[in-house]
Amino acid sequence: MPPAAARFVDIPELLVCLGEAIANRKLLLDLCLTSKSFNTTFTPFLYTELLFNEGNAYVLLEKLDSLLANSALKHTKTLDFCIAPGRLQIEGQSDGELCQALNEAIQAIVGKTPNLSKFSWENQPLFATTVSTLHDECPDIQSLNISHPVDIEKLRGTAFEYEDFDFEDGLFDLRPLFETQDFSPFTNLTELELYEIHGDLNQARSDIVKILLASPDLRSLGLSLNGDTVIRLDQEAQDIGEMGGYLDFLKTLISEYVTAGGQPLHLRKLVLGLSIVLWEDDEQQPATYLGGLTDLSKLEEVYVCNNGVDTQLYFDDPDGIAWSTFTTETCPNLNILGVHKFTNDVERWIQGLEPGYLSQLRIEETLGHGISEIRPALEANDDQFRSRFRLLTLVNADATVRGADGLVPLEIPGLQALSVTLPQLTSDSKPAVLTWISDSESLQQLCLQNAKELLEEDGEYETLVKDIAAVAPYLRYLKLDGHAWRVWRNGDDEDENQYRLEKLDRVEERAVEAFKSQRSFHVSE
Repeated sequence: MPPAAARFVDIPELLVCLGEAIANRKLLLDLCLTSKSFNTTFTPFLYTELLFNEGNAYVLLEKLDSLLANSALKHTKTLDFCIAPGRLQIEGQSDGELCQALNEAIQAIVGKTPNLSKFSWENQPLFATTVSTLHDECPDIQSLNISHPVDIEKLRGTAFEYEDFDFEDGLFDLRPLFETQDFSPFTNLTELELYEIHGDLNQARSDIVKILLASPDLRSLGLSLNGDTVIRLDQEAQDIGEMGGYLDFLKTLISEYVTAGGQPLHLRKLVLGLSIVLWEDDEQQPATYLGGLTDLSKLEEVYVCNNGVDTQLYFDDPDGIAWSTFTTETCPNLNILGVHKFTNDVERWIQGLEPGYLSQLRIEETLGHGISEIRPALEANDDQFRSRFRLLTLVNADATVRGADGLVPLEIPGLQALSVTLPQLTSDSKPAVLTWISDSESLQQLCLQNAKELLEEDGEYETLVKDIAAVAPYLRYLKLDGHAWRVWRNGDDEDENQYRLEKLDRVEERAVEAFKSQRSFHVSE
């Protein structure tokens, strides 16, 4: 009888199951190179996702013909593009020329990916023809995630101010190609995220309503306005009533959706970015009008950008945001909350919740609030909530994390994932940081920014990873600055080989909860 491994590889169905379980691109490539039969089986999985950033942009600029000739593109279901202007330097080419070349390359690729279902575009000016080509060539699109450049109003020539703007980079001349995009033809979406919405907000809102009406199975919705757009409209307004275009964007959108016959969606995720404000109906009253957009009982994940800009879009104390909309009674399945600022209003709202109702809390700015004020949001005393995966994300939190005697202990029982930007430290602080990490005994995922400062001179991240793994016995995933690993443990060994590190690729990294960020919080200045 042939060995078990030989019998395994002779069963195509088992190989397909194996391919479905592998996310690592390098491993899939190695399997494709093993044999002709393996190549046939695993190639569809290798090309399921295409991700382009500054690291592999040369493929779009230098090897596009070879890529387009690859018949495996018919298996591609996800296309993720994130290349910012100015980040890619090609001798002899301006930002404008690169922008045009990249848009045309993506247009050519989507012409070869008829089964594409998810399209993501971030930071680069998006040509109207790229959007129309996507719609025409990829009829199965279900997920549309677009994040325009934060300086898009400057690039369009419509910003109120032009400080520090380079009119010689070639982008200004391309304005007619990316001034507007029409997303309204897209239908039957399950995910729609449009960030840095700009230009004519009435037209943009109308297009969004059309998409919502044509997408009854939508499960994720994320919106944000561009900061320069808000400033421009504020300067153009003659009175407070004319500021409603950006101040009441969400309320007006919901009203137009309901008036057009829209039924409440069953959203699982809702991102309310800059100027997409859930204002109270009346003073300190829940925003009941949100129920016209979605069935609140289905919501699981909500992000609220309670950060304003230097216009009428500012938040006092109280801030007027309808935090009381989100309760165990109205949103029984809500367990993930993200806020830009941990304000007094947020703290007061959290104090009124059942302990453990929120299992994941993501905070961009803690505003100096202490861990003791944040901790109650994640403490689970009830068995109903105790089984939930518990995560805390702190980005700008120096005053929260750093105490008079060092790092402040978190003391959150059952915390399984932590993402934090460390205050400025030195290599001498490493023992204290390791002790701080060890206090959270249940950690399975950890993401640390500013970790480079903890390295010894000429030290390597891998050494720090092993040091951290030694004090966090359940740790499986660790990210230090831009480097991410899976941590394997070799039984009960106690020597230097106790931990085996496996570098994660981009696809694997995106699936780890502690490594995720909510980009709609990145407000343009």
